[in-house]
Amino acid sequence: TPSPPASAVAAPPMQRAPPRSLLAVLCPRDWAAEDCRAHGDPGKEDYVVCFICCSAESASEQSNVVKASFPGGEVDPADRAIARANLKDSEDTIRLALKITALRRTFESAGMVIAGNAPPSFAREELQKILVRDGALSFHAFLNDWGIRLRPEVLAELAYFVLPSDGADVHVFVARVPDADEVSWATACGPRSESLLWATPTGALCMHEEGRLELASVQRYVLAELAEQLPSIQG
Repeated sequence: TPSPPASAVAAPPMQRAPPRSLLAVLCPRDWAAEDCRAHGDPGKEDYVVCFICCSAESASEQSNVVKASFPGGEVDPADRAIARANLKDSEDTIRLALKITALRRTFESAGMVIAGNAPPSFAREELQKILVRDGALSFHAFLNDWGIRLRPEVLAELAYFVLPSDGADVHVFVARVPDADEVSWATACGPRSESLLWATPTGALCMHEEGRLELASVQRYVLAELAEQLPSIQG
């Protein structure tokens, strides 16, 4: 039997990437350490947003441009398992898993517990390194061993995107740092993380326009929305 022409052969369906979750972490401007705030930030907002600044992947990428993003990442099966074990009436597993991912990745990459009781001070930095090293599978033990109770309901969904490159769903949440003490623990950690940057939405967009800050389109959209809709952290 002759094979059908190439044009008649159905292409295999594209496998969609796992959903991703990002968290726009806000804090009052004067809570962020001076050496971590954007220099000469022109923004009028009374708050700043947390960015993870990453190193270039290759020598050809070395430049004065800083690659920056909100904390976050792909939803891991371990995040889904935690979500299933903690579902309440009428809750959706994937929506809860997205919030758990956002909280987990924010502690891993930025050292802050945004919605929940924090681990003891003497163990924080080592626990952050363990989570970065061992990944999402160690998060359940981290929560249980230290009696940490997350409050994912604090996170509000700000935006939702579907990436044309791989069809992945990207959900962006927003939350305020609970207090100035939590901000003081903020520190970057990860294989490519160099530092944290706190900048106003307007300031970050200006840095991008000036070619000093590389921001993906998702982040640019969210920052523009914050600049327009939330001039004050008090709402």
